[in-house]
Order: sequence, then C-alpha cells, then structure tokens
Amino acid sequence: MSQGEMVSRAVTQVPEGKNAFAVWIEKILRAHYLDIKRIYNNEISTDSIEFVKTGNLIGDDDNWRIIMIGNNLELQRKESGTWVKKGAVTA
Repeated sequence: MSQGEMVSRAVTQVPEGKNAFAVWIEKILRAHYLDIKRIYNNEISTDSIEFVKTGNLIGDDDNWRIIMIGNNLELQRKESGTWVKKGAVTA
C-alpha cells in the first residue's frame, strides 16, 4: 500500500473531538516522519505540509495539507482548485 493510499484511508476515518483529532494528526505526521525530518534538517521554514496523493503533483486536486494559520492548525483538501477546510486544532 502506498503512502497516498494510507493517508486517503486514514482521512476517511477522522475521529470526532479536539483530542481525538490531535491524536489522528499526530499519527499522520509520524507516518511521514522522514519527510518532516528532511524539511527540518534542511532548515526549510514552512507553515504548511502538503500530502500528495499517489499519481498527483504538488497542488493537484485531492491532495491534503496541514497548514498553520495564526496559532491553529487546519486540515485542508484541494477541491476544484481551492483548499477546503476539513478540520482544525485550535491553540
């Protein structure tokens, strides 16, 4: 199973509630630890991480991203060229 398929499967099972959502996000981030470690080690400053669906390119529809907006994190999905909020963790 590819990483894109794993993320897609996980996304369909988003738990309800602030704490459950935070745990779910942590599981996704741990699954992509090497990508995050590469960003950190290269000292790239970013306020978002995009999860690219298998067969897609960065910025394509059906990709997901976690973005920092102020002190909050939002989970967004690209639909018809627009990032749509699907969940949030507030500070």
